[in-house]
Amino acid sequence: ILGAGASSRLFMNLREEKGYTYGAYSRFYTKRHAGAFEATSEVRTSVTGDSLKEFFFELNRIRDEASSEQDLIDAKSYLTGVFPIRAETQGGLTGLIVSQLLYDLPADYLDTYRENVNAVTLEDVQRVAKEYIDADNIAIVIVGDAEEVIPQVSQYAESIEIFDTDGNVKDKTAYGNSESDEMPANVAGTWELSVEAQGQKLPVTLVINQDGGSLTGSLESMLGEGDLSDGKVNGNSVSAVAKTAFQGQDMELGIKGTVDGDLINGVITTTMIPVPLEFSGRRK
Repeated sequence: ILGAGASSRLFMNLREEKGYTYGAYSRFYTKRHAGAFEATSEVRTSVTGDSLKEFFFELNRIRDEASSEQDLIDAKSYLTGVFPIRAETQGGLTGLIVSQLLYDLPADYLDTYRENVNAVTLEDVQRVAKEYIDADNIAIVIVGDAEEVIPQVSQYAESIEIFDTDGNVKDKTAYGNSESDEMPANVAGTWELSVEAQGQKLPVTLVINQDGGSLTGSLESMLGEGDLSDGKVNGNSVSAVAKTAFQGQDMELGIKGTVDGDLINGVITTTMIPVPLEFSGRRK
Protein backbone atom coordinates (compact mmCIF):
# COMPACT_ATOMS: atom_id res chain seq x y z
CA ILE A 1 0.00 0.00 0.00
CA LEU A 2 2.78 2.42 0.90
CA GLY A 3 5.39 1.86 -1.76
CA ALA A 4 5.44 -1.55 -3.46
CA GLY A 5 4.56 -0.55 -7.01
CA ALA A 6 3.04 1.87 -9.50
CA SER A 7 -0.29 2.04 -7.66
CA SER A 8 1.25 2.63 -4.22
CA ARG A 9 0.84 5.88 -2.29
CA LEU A 10 4.44 7.05 -2.60
CA PHE A 11 4.47 6.45 -6.35
CA MET A 12 1.12 8.14 -6.93
CA ASN A 13 2.04 11.11 -4.73
CA LEU A 14 5.57 11.95 -5.86
CA ARG A 15 5.25 10.95 -9.51
CA GLU A 16 1.63 11.21 -10.61
CA GLU A 17 0.48 14.12 -8.45
CA LYS A 18 3.65 16.16 -7.91
CA GLY A 19 5.81 15.19 -10.89
CA TYR A 20 8.96 15.14 -8.77
CA THR A 21 10.31 11.79 -10.00
CA TYR A 22 9.84 8.78 -12.26
CA GLY A 23 9.30 6.50 -9.28
CA ALA A 24 9.13 6.36 -5.47
CA TYR A 25 9.17 3.16 -3.46
CA SER A 26 9.47 1.60 -0.01
CA ARG A 27 10.46 -1.87 1.11
CA PHE A 28 11.23 -4.02 4.13
CA TYR A 29 14.34 -6.18 4.37
CA THR A 30 13.09 -8.82 6.77
CA LYS A 31 15.91 -10.81 8.38
CA ARG A 32 16.18 -13.27 11.22
CA HIS A 33 17.73 -10.84 13.72
CA ALA A 34 17.62 -7.27 12.42
CA GLY A 35 16.17 -6.01 9.18
CA ALA A 36 15.62 -2.61 7.67
CA PHE A 37 12.89 -0.42 6.24
CA GLU A 38 13.67 2.11 3.52
CA ALA A 39 11.83 4.56 1.29
CA THR A 40 13.68 5.86 -1.76
CA SER A 41 13.40 8.02 -4.85
CA GLU A 42 15.52 9.96 -7.34
CA VAL A 43 14.36 13.56 -7.64
CA ARG A 44 15.79 16.74 -9.12
CA THR A 45 17.79 18.90 -6.74
CA SER A 46 15.33 21.80 -6.60
CA VAL A 47 12.52 19.64 -5.13
CA THR A 48 14.57 17.67 -2.59
CA GLY A 49 12.92 19.40 0.37
CA ASP A 50 9.44 19.18 -1.14
CA SER A 51 9.96 15.46 -1.78
CA LEU A 52 11.04 14.87 1.82
CA LYS A 53 7.85 16.60 2.95
CA GLU A 54 5.73 14.16 0.92
CA PHE A 55 7.73 11.15 2.13
CA PHE A 56 7.09 12.06 5.76
CA PHE A 57 3.44 12.79 4.98
CA GLU A 58 2.96 9.27 3.60
CA LEU A 59 5.04 7.57 6.31
CA ASN A 60 2.89 9.17 8.98
CA ARG A 61 -0.38 8.65 7.12
CA ILE A 62 0.09 4.88 6.83
CA ARG A 63 0.55 4.82 10.63
CA ASP A 64 -2.06 7.34 11.74
CA GLU A 65 -4.93 6.70 9.34
CA ALA A 66 -6.70 3.46 8.53
CA SER A 67 -6.18 2.36 4.93
CA SER A 68 -9.22 1.94 2.71
CA GLU A 69 -10.76 -1.36 1.73
CA GLN A 70 -9.76 -0.69 -1.88
CA ASP A 71 -6.14 -0.11 -0.77
CA LEU A 72 -6.17 -3.55 0.82
CA ILE A 73 -7.79 -5.23 -2.18
CA ASP A 74 -5.24 -3.72 -4.57
CA ALA A 75 -2.30 -4.71 -2.37
CA LYS A 76 -3.53 -8.28 -2.00
CA SER A 77 -4.06 -8.58 -5.76
CA TYR A 78 -0.53 -7.38 -6.37
CA LEU A 79 1.13 -9.71 -3.85
CA THR A 80 -0.84 -12.82 -4.77
CA GLY A 81 -0.40 -12.10 -8.47
CA VAL A 82 3.37 -11.62 -8.28
CA PHE A 83 3.98 -14.69 -6.11
CA PRO A 84 3.60 -17.34 -8.86
CA ILE A 85 5.96 -15.32 -11.10
CA ARG A 86 8.61 -15.41 -8.38
CA ALA A 87 8.35 -19.20 -8.26
CA GLU A 88 8.18 -19.97 -12.00
CA THR A 89 11.96 -20.31 -12.50
CA GLN A 90 14.35 -22.72 -10.79
CA GLY A 91 16.31 -19.80 -9.36
CA GLY A 92 13.20 -18.06 -8.05
CA LEU A 93 11.80 -21.23 -6.48
CA THR A 94 15.17 -22.05 -4.93
CA GLY A 95 15.30 -18.58 -3.38
CA LEU A 96 11.86 -19.05 -1.81
CA ILE A 97 12.81 -22.45 -0.40
CA VAL A 98 16.09 -21.09 1.00
CA SER A 99 14.19 -18.26 2.74
CA GLN A 100 11.69 -20.75 4.14
CA LEU A 101 14.49 -22.86 5.66
CA LEU A 102 16.68 -19.93 6.72
CA TYR A 103 13.93 -18.24 8.72
CA ASP A 104 12.27 -21.42 10.08
CA LEU A 105 8.99 -20.71 8.28
CA PRO A 106 6.24 -23.36 8.40
CA ALA A 107 6.54 -26.37 6.12
CA ASP A 108 3.42 -25.27 4.24
CA TYR A 109 4.59 -21.63 3.88
CA LEU A 110 4.71 -21.63 0.09
CA ASP A 111 1.42 -23.53 -0.23
CA THR A 112 -0.46 -21.16 2.09
CA TYR A 113 1.23 -17.86 1.14
CA ARG A 114 -1.66 -16.45 -0.88
CA GLU A 115 -4.19 -17.69 1.67
CA ASN A 116 -2.32 -15.88 4.44
CA VAL A 117 -2.02 -12.69 2.39
CA ASN A 118 -5.76 -12.67 1.80
CA ALA A 119 -6.35 -13.08 5.55
CA VAL A 120 -4.67 -9.74 6.37
CA THR A 121 -7.07 -7.11 7.72
CA LEU A 122 -7.04 -3.31 7.73
CA GLU A 123 -6.34 -3.47 11.45
CA ASP A 124 -3.27 -5.63 10.76
CA VAL A 125 -1.95 -3.07 8.28
CA GLN A 126 -2.16 -0.17 10.72
CA ARG A 127 -0.84 -2.22 13.66
CA VAL A 128 2.28 -3.28 11.74
CA ALA A 129 2.83 0.21 10.30
CA LYS A 130 2.80 1.68 13.81
CA GLU A 131 5.24 -0.95 15.02
CA TYR A 132 7.80 -0.87 12.22
CA ILE A 133 7.62 2.54 10.51
CA ASP A 134 9.13 5.10 12.87
CA ALA A 135 9.37 8.37 10.95
CA ASP A 136 10.72 10.22 14.01
CA ASN A 137 13.81 8.01 14.17
CA ILE A 138 14.82 7.53 10.58
CA ALA A 139 18.16 8.18 8.87
CA ILE A 140 17.94 10.50 5.87
CA VAL A 141 20.59 9.92 3.19
CA ILE A 142 20.75 12.39 0.32
CA VAL A 143 23.16 12.24 -2.60
CA GLY A 144 23.43 15.58 -4.35
CA ASP A 145 24.71 19.14 -4.33
CA ALA A 146 25.14 20.05 -0.65
CA GLU A 147 25.12 23.77 -1.34
CA GLU A 148 21.61 23.57 -2.83
CA VAL A 149 20.22 20.74 -0.73
CA ILE A 150 21.06 21.81 2.83
CA PRO A 151 18.79 24.90 2.96
CA GLN A 152 15.89 22.69 1.82
CA VAL A 153 16.38 19.85 4.31
CA SER A 154 17.75 21.46 7.48
CA GLN A 155 14.29 21.48 9.08
CA TYR A 156 14.10 17.68 8.91
CA ALA A 157 17.11 16.86 11.11
CA GLU A 158 18.76 18.25 14.22
CA SER A 159 22.22 17.32 12.92
CA ILE A 160 23.60 17.06 9.40
CA GLU A 161 26.82 15.38 8.29
CA ILE A 162 28.40 16.02 4.88
CA PHE A 163 30.75 13.67 3.05
CA ASP A 164 32.49 14.03 -0.28
CA THR A 165 32.55 11.27 -2.91
CA ASP A 166 35.56 9.67 -1.20
CA GLY A 167 33.83 9.50 2.18
CA ASN A 168 35.73 12.37 3.77
CA VAL A 169 33.84 14.50 6.30
CA LYS A 170 33.32 18.10 5.14
CA ASP A 171 32.81 21.27 7.15
CA LYS A 172 29.06 22.00 7.22
CA THR A 173 29.60 25.74 7.66
CA ALA A 174 31.01 25.93 4.14
CA TYR A 175 27.68 24.83 2.64
CA GLY A 176 24.09 25.92 2.53
CA ASN A 177 24.55 29.66 2.32
CA SER A 178 21.90 30.59 -0.21
CA GLU A 179 23.05 34.20 -0.36
CA SER A 180 26.34 34.86 -2.12
CA ASP A 181 28.41 38.04 -2.37
CA GLU A 182 29.90 36.78 -5.61
CA MET A 183 28.55 38.62 -8.64
CA PRO A 184 26.81 36.36 -11.16
CA ALA A 185 28.77 35.92 -14.37
CA ASN A 186 27.26 36.95 -17.69
CA VAL A 187 25.99 33.67 -19.14
CA ALA A 188 23.28 34.97 -21.47
CA GLY A 189 23.40 33.88 -25.10
CA THR A 190 23.35 30.81 -27.30
CA TRP A 191 25.68 27.99 -26.29
CA GLU A 192 26.65 25.12 -28.60
CA LEU A 193 27.36 22.09 -26.43
CA SER A 194 28.93 18.71 -27.14
CA VAL A 195 27.60 16.00 -24.81
CA GLU A 196 29.51 12.75 -24.22
CA ALA A 197 27.11 9.78 -24.39
CA GLN A 198 28.25 6.17 -24.84
CA GLY A 199 31.33 7.15 -26.80
CA GLN A 200 29.47 9.61 -29.01
CA LYS A 201 29.38 13.39 -29.04
CA LEU A 202 25.81 14.68 -29.20
CA PRO A 203 25.17 18.30 -30.23
CA VAL A 204 22.96 20.36 -27.91
CA THR A 205 21.94 24.00 -28.29
CA LEU A 206 21.33 25.86 -25.03
CA VAL A 207 19.75 29.33 -25.13
CA ILE A 208 20.02 31.29 -21.87
CA ASN A 209 18.19 34.47 -20.93
CA GLN A 210 19.56 36.10 -17.79
CA ASP A 211 18.05 38.47 -15.25
CA GLY A 212 20.65 38.94 -12.54
CA GLY A 213 21.09 35.55 -10.90
CA SER A 214 17.96 34.04 -12.48
CA LEU A 215 17.93 32.19 -15.77
CA THR A 216 15.30 31.16 -18.33
CA GLY A 217 15.68 29.83 -21.83
CA SER A 218 15.45 26.69 -23.91
CA LEU A 219 17.31 23.55 -24.90
CA GLU A 220 17.33 21.75 -28.23
CA SER A 221 18.81 18.29 -28.80
CA MET A 222 18.12 14.91 -30.37
CA LEU A 223 16.19 14.13 -27.17
CA GLY A 224 13.76 16.91 -28.04
CA GLU A 225 13.17 20.56 -27.24
CA GLY A 226 12.45 21.91 -23.77
CA ASP A 227 12.16 25.04 -21.67
CA LEU A 228 14.51 25.86 -18.81
CA SER A 229 13.21 26.22 -15.26
CA ASP A 230 14.78 26.63 -11.80
CA GLY A 231 17.66 28.37 -13.56
CA LYS A 232 20.24 30.33 -11.61
CA VAL A 233 23.83 31.53 -11.76
CA ASN A 234 26.04 31.93 -8.70
CA GLY A 235 29.40 33.37 -9.60
CA ASN A 236 30.55 31.22 -12.53
CA SER A 237 28.30 28.28 -11.57
CA VAL A 238 25.18 27.67 -13.65
CA SER A 239 22.30 25.30 -12.91
CA ALA A 240 18.88 24.71 -14.48
CA VAL A 241 16.31 22.05 -15.31
CA ALA A 242 15.18 21.42 -18.89
CA LYS A 243 11.79 19.76 -19.32
CA THR A 244 11.44 17.85 -22.58
CA ALA A 245 9.86 14.68 -24.02
CA PHE A 246 11.57 11.56 -25.32
CA GLN A 247 9.75 8.69 -27.02
CA GLY A 248 6.44 10.03 -25.76
CA GLN A 249 7.58 10.25 -22.13
CA ASP A 250 8.18 13.47 -20.21
CA MET A 251 11.77 13.83 -19.09
CA GLU A 252 13.69 16.32 -16.98
CA LEU A 253 17.35 17.08 -17.57
CA GLY A 254 19.38 18.59 -14.75
CA ILE A 255 22.07 20.93 -16.10
CA LYS A 256 25.06 22.05 -14.00
CA GLY A 257 28.06 23.82 -15.43
CA THR A 258 30.91 26.25 -14.87
CA VAL A 259 31.44 29.19 -17.21
CA ASP A 260 34.84 30.66 -18.09
CA GLY A 261 34.27 33.55 -20.47
CA ASP A 262 32.73 32.05 -23.59
CA LEU A 263 33.51 28.45 -22.54
CA ILE A 264 31.39 26.14 -20.41
CA ASN A 265 31.88 22.66 -18.92
CA GLY A 266 29.51 20.57 -16.84
CA VAL A 267 27.19 17.59 -16.60
CA ILE A 268 23.63 16.71 -17.57
CA THR A 269 21.71 14.29 -15.38
CA THR A 270 18.36 12.53 -15.71
CA THR A 271 16.69 9.67 -13.85
CA MET A 272 16.42 7.76 -17.15
CA ILE A 273 20.24 7.57 -17.45
CA PRO A 274 22.16 6.36 -14.35
CA VAL A 275 25.48 8.04 -15.26
CA PRO A 276 25.86 11.84 -15.59
CA LEU A 277 26.64 12.99 -19.13
CA GLU A 278 29.61 15.35 -19.36
CA PHE A 279 29.51 18.27 -21.74
CA SER A 280 31.65 21.14 -22.96
CA GLY A 281 30.74 24.03 -25.17
CA ARG A 282 31.20 27.56 -26.42
CA ARG A 283 29.01 30.65 -26.63
CA LYS A 284 28.23 31.71 -30.21
